[in-house]
Amino acid sequence: MTNDIHIALLCKKGNLRLLGDKSFYLDGNDNLTPASNQLWMTGDWVVAESKHKDLLNKTVVLTSGRNNPTYIGGTITDVIPKSGGRVVLVFTEIETCKGLSVPNWKSQNPVFYPQPT
Repeated sequence: MTNDIHIALLCKKGNLRLLGDKSFYLDGNDNLTPASNQLWMTGDWVVAESKHKDLLNKTVVLTSGRNNPTYIGGTITDVIPKSGGRVVLVFTEIETCKGLSVPNWKSQNPVFYPQPT
């Protein structure tokens, strides 16, 4: 699965909160919210406009640090443009996207593309 990651997002304060029997994965600013059952929306991220269409149906993962395992991920179903060149990524959660390492993430940029898109 690690080889299938197309975009990784660094949420430094990522954590897991439980509400009833549903897991909610949030960064320190509550930047990840559930859209519906297994459908998630990220907060606003800077992603080059040239990559928007290429990211559809690709894999996104979120991690609390470059060297930490991913805590959620899935298949991108929509890229919603926001102001200032930012986007919200909507994705369907895939259980096997949890606990992965993101290879070769050396920069400090919170958006990383391990695979060409």
